[in-house]
Amino acid sequence: MMNSFFSPEDMVEAHRRLGAACGHGALAAALSVSVEQACQLLEKGSWINVPMMKDALRRHRVDFRVHEGRCDLKGPAVTIVQWLGPWTEPGKPARLAARYRHWVARRGSLIWDANAPFWIDNRVWAKHIAPEIMPKNATGLKPAYTLELF
Repeated sequence: MMNSFFSPEDMVEAHRRLGAACGHGALAAALSVSVEQACQLLEKGSWINVPMMKDALRRHRVDFRVHEGRCDLKGPAVTIVQWLGPWTEPGKPARLAARYRHWVARRGSLIWDANAPFWIDNRVWAKHIAPEIMPKNATGLKPAYTLELF
């Protein structure tokens, strides 16, 4: 089904025209479709949560399995990364932490990120891309949910 490592080339244009953000781009890369096509599967707006991503995958008729915190899968997947910081401290409301998340597409040890729209090694992403896009006061990151595609 998804054999190629497709990198959507329309991320910047889809962001400008349609408000596409990281979730739209990650879905496009995982499904090997354009970002504009991914936008048609998702609700309008730039903020995408896990239920919205699940609905988009169902609309595209892709089977998936949800893994909490896991991202060590071999096949195609989308992962929502939780930026760690004061908003994830014990006792803080979950809705506060949800404001500090970021979607990426995954295939084994490779990541596609809207901020570096090509597939790169997870270690390179963690060292060079993630620190550049982390919110102010972030102390790290962890995978919150991974949707493994079949």
